[in-house]
Amino acid sequence: MKKSNQGCSIKCSIIILNYQGEKVIAETVNSVLNSDFNKNNYEIIIVDNCSTDNSRTIIDKLVTKLPNNIRKLYLDTNHGFAGGNNPGIKIARGKYVVLLNNDCVVDIDWLSYLYKTITSSSNIFSVTSKLLIYPKYFKLELPIETLDVLTSCTLVSSHFLKFSKNNKINIPVDFLKQIELNVPFDSKQDKQIKLELCFADSPSTELCSQIKRIDFIKKIFIKDKTIQITIDIQNKYIIDNAFNKVQNAGTMVFQDGYARDIGAKVSQNHQDYEIDNTQYHEQLPVYAFCGAAVMLNVHILKKIGYLDETFFMYYEDVEISERARLAGYQNIFCPKAISRHLHAFSSLEWSPFFIYNVERGRLVHTFYHFPLTVFIKEYIVFLGKSIVIFLKSFNQNTINTTNLNVSTNIISSLPKLSRTKLKYSRIYQTNAINKNYKNIINGYWYTL
Repeated sequence: MKKSNQGCSIKCSIIILNYQGEKVIAETVNSVLNSDFNKNNYEIIIVDNCSTDNSRTIIDKLVTKLPNNIRKLYLDTNHGFAGGNNPGIKIARGKYVVLLNNDCVVDIDWLSYLYKTITSSSNIFSVTSKLLIYPKYFKLELPIETLDVLTSCTLVSSHFLKFSKNNKINIPVDFLKQIELNVPFDSKQDKQIKLELCFADSPSTELCSQIKRIDFIKKIFIKDKTIQITIDIQNKYIIDNAFNKVQNAGTMVFQDGYARDIGAKVSQNHQDYEIDNTQYHEQLPVYAFCGAAVMLNVHILKKIGYLDETFFMYYEDVEISERARLAGYQNIFCPKAISRHLHAFSSLEWSPFFIYNVERGRLVHTFYHFPLTVFIKEYIVFLGKSIVIFLKSFNQNTINTTNLNVSTNIISSLPKLSRTKLKYSRIYQTNAINKNYKNIINGYWYTL
């Protein structure tokens, strides 16, 4: 694709990286097109990472319908996040570029807030959005007796399931006489949803009676050890008490090199997210941006270098944020720029693919920008863990080599990684890297 000489009024270029996104890409694009930002001042570049589903047919139709706003770039192989976004950045005509996942739906004023924030200072490299989990939630309280052991809760009917394969609802274990379930729903499309509750034994008569009396439950069907309930999403209680969960309000990094979404939490060995109250309503600097929905200053990007394609997926956003900060620029979190995210839609969270790229990305990032002694320690610890996981799986006839593959890949990649580290070391002095690591240890980024 050739870079056009037209479009000099374009202020920002929105790059939507797509892979196997036939279910979501049109919804993402349409949410951008509904923006209150002047359509003459932005362009959309859809980069397709060699999808094999129906994505390209959908993209072709979008481009044909709005050729002045949407361009396409089709790659012949899947180059991952960095390798997919970089070609889009290179043909972008805007002074600022936005990286937007194909599984995000943005608010009408999202782009305006990003642009207003990044143009407020020439020292800002990135402005990261407030990412909310795509569905909204409501609380379903169930009075559980001693014999009523709830084994699973499943969302069996909701428009949300058009996009997500994850229909399991976490069951809290620290309850006494009542279970409180956070039930997801699509606030724009759902009128009713259905849940299936499964018990270890037939549910008690008292529990069934209690459920029938809940105002927003329209139907209840009881069979053996299961209860299926139909819920009226347009009930006043749900409308008045629905809430959001925060998937990312910037990214923090720990002393072992692991990064975590600000807003994420671990509950009963499950990944969960904080309820959105007022805790993330303030604009402030963050350690790193999340690449799912972020605006970048192209001038600074050209100075510090594009996304590092050593990372196939995950941690490339943390790594380039690190380069920007070490060069004296800021990464800013903008709470008013809201994007709703179907988290890990393409990669399937906690799959072997996900684990491999997260663990490898963490170690590469640590090698680049942490003191070398820290990387050596973390690699040895990780190698030991990898061997233990492999031996346990071998004994169980499951053969889990994911972590071991990461360990061997790091060693085989060391010559190439060392050349990149040397290049960065010439730009970012050792004392700056040590100072950055000291700030992590001292908790500087957690007390802003």
